[in-house]
Amino acid sequence: MDPEQEILRLMQRKDYRPSSARRIYRFLQGRGIKRTEVERALASLEESGKIVRVRKGKYDLSSRVNLAQGVFHPHPRGYAFVLSDIGDIFIPPGKSNGALPGDEVLVRFYESGKRNREGEVLRVVKRKSDRIVACIEKWGKRK
Repeated sequence: MDPEQEILRLMQRKDYRPSSARRIYRFLQGRGIKRTEVERALASLEESGKIVRVRKGKYDLSSRVNLAQGVFHPHPRGYAFVLSDIGDIFIPPGKSNGALPGDEVLVRFYESGKRNREGEVLRVVKRKSDRIVACIEKWGKRK
């Protein structure tokens, strides 16, 4: 039995409400899954963006709370798009939260009158590159 699949199956039920790790463990305990396995599976699912910790340490599916995961594509004018499974999400200037081109990001979105979906980057799930090349210039008054 894969604990991650069991947790996702539990959360996809219609009667599921956001639950704490302890409550999820109690539900899965009867299936022979240990507490440490549940904690590892929750951390892995949260890191991958499939689930999210909502309020007071309770977990829910990302899709239920208007969250999506996708690839970040910025435009030189400051705005960006995140390409996800649910479609393109427009990110206005100043809402990219440090994401770089090609990064995998977690986005909170909402339906917009002007565009289909608009949102903001909550966090970078996985960087495309672990190196950043930059040129630093000193300017201003010298002392």
